[in-house]
Amino acid sequence: MSLENQVVRGVSKYFGVRTTDQKYGGRIDDDYIKTAIWTFSYSDLPTSDANNLNTLSLPAGSVPIEAYFQVLTAFAGGTSYDIDFVDSAGSAIGSGSDKLWDAITTAEIDATVTVLPSSTHAGTNSGNALFVPLASAGQLKVAATGTFTAGVGVVVVKYLSPGGLPA
Repeated sequence: MSLENQVVRGVSKYFGVRTTDQKYGGRIDDDYIKTAIWTFSYSDLPTSDANNLNTLSLPAGSVPIEAYFQVLTAFAGGTSYDIDFVDSAGSAIGSGSDKLWDAITTAEIDATVTVLPSSTHAGTNSGNALFVPLASAGQLKVAATGTFTAGVGVVVVKYLSPGGLPA
């Protein structure tokens, strides 16, 4: 497959067979409450994308109301993950301490834990990004501390779309 970026229009044109990479995220819509889902492995973490062409972004003004981390394959190695929203340049949105999860340790996301809600995680700033409107379009960023050697996870974020219910 080849990819042609058309900078003037801000779009990409694909040629040939197109495969998807779930770390870029997908969305399920229900008029006002929407659900965004990212699936990633320890070696291929979601991060910011300057051209916004591949990575799912929650629109500015969106309000995250629930967030869940699900372990599909146990994580090993490494120390912890920080998971939050950043703008397309990779800068934190909000105060910088507004995180979905702050320092999820390897012990917390091993095979014994299958789902970890952001609102109940004990990290210092965990859950601070919930119920706070995004000041700019937000892309999910998962930052590792230490060197992970295994693990696959899913992040699910339910959010209120900006502007209220459609007419």
